[in-house]
Amino acid sequence: MKKFVLLLLVFVFIFSVFGIAQSEKPYEGTTITWVYQEHPTTPLYKHKLEEFEEETGIKVEIVTYPYAELVEKQRVTYSLGKNEFDVGFVPEVATVEWAENGWITALDGFINDSDLTKDKWVAKDDLFDLALKAHSYEGQLWALPAYTESQVMFYRKDLFEEYNLEVPETWEELLSVCAELEENLEGTNISPIVLRARRERWNAPYIFGNILHGYGADYFNYQNMEPALDTANAIKSAQIFSDLLTKYGPQGPASLNWEDVRTMMVQGTAAITIDASGWASTFEASDSKSAGKLGYAPVPKGPAGRGTGWSTNGLFIPKFSDKKEAAWQFIQWALSPENRLYQVTHGSSYIDRHSVINNPQVVAIHDEFPGFLESLDAGLSSAPDCHYPCSMNAESVAERVGVALSQIMTGQASAEKAMEQANKDIKDMME
Repeated sequence: MKKFVLLLLVFVFIFSVFGIAQSEKPYEGTTITWVYQEHPTTPLYKHKLEEFEEETGIKVEIVTYPYAELVEKQRVTYSLGKNEFDVGFVPEVATVEWAENGWITALDGFINDSDLTKDKWVAKDDLFDLALKAHSYEGQLWALPAYTESQVMFYRKDLFEEYNLEVPETWEELLSVCAELEENLEGTNISPIVLRARRERWNAPYIFGNILHGYGADYFNYQNMEPALDTANAIKSAQIFSDLLTKYGPQGPASLNWEDVRTMMVQGTAAITIDASGWASTFEASDSKSAGKLGYAPVPKGPAGRGTGWSTNGLFIPKFSDKKEAAWQFIQWALSPENRLYQVTHGSSYIDRHSVINNPQVVAIHDEFPGFLESLDAGLSSAPDCHYPCSMNAESVAERVGVALSQIMTGQASAEKAMEQANKDIKDMME
């Protein structure tokens, strides 16, 4: 009898230990699929995945696409109700639409469940409010901000010093500086300025919002949701955007996309650009001819102040995934303060947590790039709630403005006529 009891106790002990071990990794052996952008941060994530698998037992397979293909691929996949991805990627302009379509799982239930969430990973108060707002709808959070960027003015400080130029504070001053650069750079292969200018939402409209909001104009009068792009300041903003490129940009500016901007800055064939803060690491890379020659400043002001452009993209759980809890473990781990700090200290310029932007390591790294952190911070603090339109069909509205900007740059229509027609078309679209 004593032997039986002893044996029973041994079995109970073994099964207890086994049960505890199992409970520490309840998702052991699970494989999830994450669809993400082909992006500078992608290899940094891949480098750390082994740590996540070791801690949770969850294996992550990454599928990457270029940005435009990534958004469209998901839109098709989710509209068909296909269980293809367990972790998705959504730009802020699509969060409301995708939530309304029932493609996204709200995160609040996960965040509030202490069994599923590690506070040190989520650290919600450490995220920028404007990014959290962008991924919220009807009182719920639908995606956790994956990378948030504000726009910064990158300029060739060596050329500014050579030609005794002041860093422009306003859009009018920027036009004047570009005119001086045009005169001084004649006969070289360097354009005074390069900006994204193609009609897609992530090209011309991404940059145009800086000027539009700086002049106190906007896509809509949000009190009655009436389109407001035919106002004098909206028209003037469009004219300034066109003048910067047609007078001082490279040839055929209406065809410029973000890749062209990146290439020109890396090759040293542009003196100024205004673009995503996250590009600093690319422009300062060892293979860049602009490396070590750049200065950083906030985007210029308009009469209404700075209307700095910004963007955020989020990771979310598709409604069709049957591995939602495992997906949530990955999302909160991937976007944790520790991982975001790791990325910035290993070459990324995507700084999207308060603790990271103020970290002594990060400050020390950016001592080599004076003005960058200050310009990033100034941008985030002066950014409007909606850089893109605050509307359900934000992408379509922004791209219709992109068409108008293209028409102005190519001489198909005056700024007044192009913006008035865009305003009418958007009104019809809203109705």
